[in-house]
Order: sequence, then structure tokens, then C-alpha cells
Amino acid sequence: MNLLEKALLIKDIQQTIILADNERAPLFQRAQAVHHLKEIFQICEKPITIQSPKSTHSSEVQIHLCNELLKLSKFQNSHRGLFYDRSLLLQALNQNPNMGWAILYDLDQKLWQIWLIPQARRGAIHCSWKGHLNEAYQWMLQQQNLLQCLLTDDEFNQRLGIETPIRPETSSEEPTVPSESEAPADTNKPITPERPERNLDIHQILPMRIEGFPQLCFEVIFQNQNEISQYLTCFSLFQRTTDIHYAPTVIAERMNTEGQFLGYIAILGVRDIQTAGQLAQQYCLQTETMLASVKTLSWGQFQTSYHSIDLLFNEYLQAKNLWQQQHMYSFIPASMILPQRFIPFEETQATVETPLLLIKERQKYRVVHGERRLKLMPNEIAYPCILLSRNDGISWQLFREIIETLPQPISVEALYTQTQKLLVEHQF
Repeated sequence: MNLLEKALLIKDIQQTIILADNERAPLFQRAQAVHHLKEIFQICEKPITIQSPKSTHSSEVQIHLCNELLKLSKFQNSHRGLFYDRSLLLQALNQNPNMGWAILYDLDQKLWQIWLIPQARRGAIHCSWKGHLNEAYQWMLQQQNLLQCLLTDDEFNQRLGIETPIRPETSSEEPTVPSESEAPADTNKPITPERPERNLDIHQILPMRIEGFPQLCFEVIFQNQNEISQYLTCFSLFQRTTDIHYAPTVIAERMNTEGQFLGYIAILGVRDIQTAGQLAQQYCLQTETMLASVKTLSWGQFQTSYHSIDLLFNEYLQAKNLWQQQHMYSFIPASMILPQRFIPFEETQATVETPLLLIKERQKYRVVHGERRLKLMPNEIAYPCILLSRNDGISWQLFREIIETLPQPISVEALYTQTQKLLVEHQF
């Protein structure tokens, strides 16, 4: 164990002892502290030999070092995890090819690398092998200073509209320490709503662990769960329902690796955007799925719309955008689509990524272009879409004029581009 590792371990032991001896701390926190001390002593009882990822002791030491680094990092929101295998790291980066970073450790050579995606869908770069994790992290900070590719946790908070906790001033090269949410006092039993007067339709809140996510979280189960479970998965970082009130809700579109919509992830009672983002990301990694976009709703907006996918889509459509995959379109529920076209023409071949071109008619959306896309996957619960409005001056007569000028078969991109072009010309 080198000096840095020893210093971090000593610091961890001291902080854990203080927590374990704090009689005012919740019993759950104190029990966690005692258990953590036992784990440290078990690790230190034997020499640590790093042979393979299956070595429990060696992996615990590396995980501990990474956790200590993340506590100090300003870029927790985009961290993808610690890996011992290069192919697994590349797989994780490819599953979510947006700007982010990950740590690779060579168990045989005892060396570190940090891999960084400086631009979405443009591949990753990495440092040379380093003897210490901090050296690799300093390389990443240098790349960040040059490329400005990662959003800090504070910048994510600003996008969400959450006030950033006041922190002591630090050097620009030194990571800042993020605030930590208070752990719940009791995590062993589901609870029922504490304030039914707010019309919370929560049946129970169940504690759960998500692989790769360091904090205990809770799955929120609503009444009549069967009606919404096919398209909505809810989590909370707090066990008490009163902690959910008044705080924003983070909503994310989730899809499989083929680009098909699976449903929404809702994280209730958000007070720390990077933690909520990490929870959504780790859940997707655990379930081998991907995030398509992330937005935020007020608690009131979510509360009045979560029970209906149509209502939730309408709220999500107007919600504040936090992040979106490049070249991705929003997903519209199949229940809101009127598939019959009014204007016949030949369409180009469709793929899963091909969006529907739709125009709103009352509470539904009529297909302008998308017959082939609907036939490609007729049983999907939602489809990628481009939405048009009659308020912008669009009419069926305009579509007829455009279609007559375009060579067939017509692609959705060509039809949409020509529509936007004519609208601009009419404005002038």
C-alpha cells in the first residue's frame, strides 16, 4: 500500500470512528459505520495481493480509493465507474456515448488509467498508465481545462434550477467536496404516505440497492401499480414522503440498446442533480438499457400526470431539458397517434431510429409521414417523433404542395426540411 492509499485509509477510519461514536446520529448510520470498520479491519488483517477482479480484498481497496476521489470531484455526474477489464469499460462507454469519464485499473501492473469522452459519439481518449489514481485524475483535469467538455456538478444543478450549497473557496485545481444527503433512520420496512391530504397515491416505499450506486435508494410503489408499471419506474433518494414535497422531479426517457422506447424513469424529491443523474445512469447500466433524454418537472406537474402516459408525455414535452442524446427525437406514446394518413405518397424505408412526422389534431397526433415506421415495429409503446403545429401556419394544403414538388419515395427528413423552408419563406 503506497502513501496515498494509507493516508486515505487512515482518513476513512477516523471519520468512520467519529460517526460510530456519535450518539446523536441515527442508529442506521452508526450501524453502517461499525460494519464499515469491520470491513476495513478484515482487509488489513492479510497482505493485499492483487491478482484478479475476483479478489474481494483487492477490489475493495480500489473501490475505496475511487470513492474517495469521487467525494472530492466536481464531475461525479458524468462518472461511469471503475473497471478492471478494458472491454467492459468500452462496453459501458458505448452504451452511453455522451461526454463522460471512467477509471481503468490494471490488477497485474497495479496501474491506473482514466478514459474520457470529450465529445458525444466521437470516441474516447485516455492517459498513459499511471502509478497513482491521482496522477490519472490530474491528466483528466488538464484535458478538461483545454476542452471544457464536462459539466461540473454545480452546472448541472443550475440547469435543474437547484441552488448550489455554499462551499469554502478552493483552488481551481483542487476538487470540491459535495454535500451528502442524510441517511434514513429506518430502511427495513415499507412506509405509507405521511400526508394523505396532498393526494399522494403512494402505496409503499421499498429500500433497494442499485449496483454501482453508493447510496441506498428507494423504489416508490403507487396504488394501482399495474396501470403504470409498464412505462414508469420511480425512485426516491429519501424514505419519508414529506421529503418528496416541493422538490423537483427528474424524469428520463429510457430505451433499449436498439433505440426502442421502454418507459420513463422518475426520481422524486431531487435536491442534488448529479446524484439523481448517477442513479438513473447506474440503473440503466444494471438493466442494460440507455438514457435518451433527461428533463425536470415540478412535484405538482408530476403528481397530476404520472398515472397517465398521455398526460405525462404532455408535461414532459414542455419540461425543462437537462440533457439529450445527440440526433435523438422525443418519444410519443402509441396511444396518442392517429395512424391513418390523409395524403397518399410513397415513403422511403424506415429503421428503428426513423421518426414519425406528426401534426396535432385535438388531443391526438395525425401521421404525416411514418406508415413504414409504424409497420416496422407495430407493438411499441412509443415512437420517436417530430411534432408540427397548425399554430405555425401548417395546413394539409401546404403538405400537398410540398409532396408534389418532392421526388418519391420521400424521406421524413426531406419532408420536414422542405416544410420548415416554406414556413420561413411565408413569414417574410
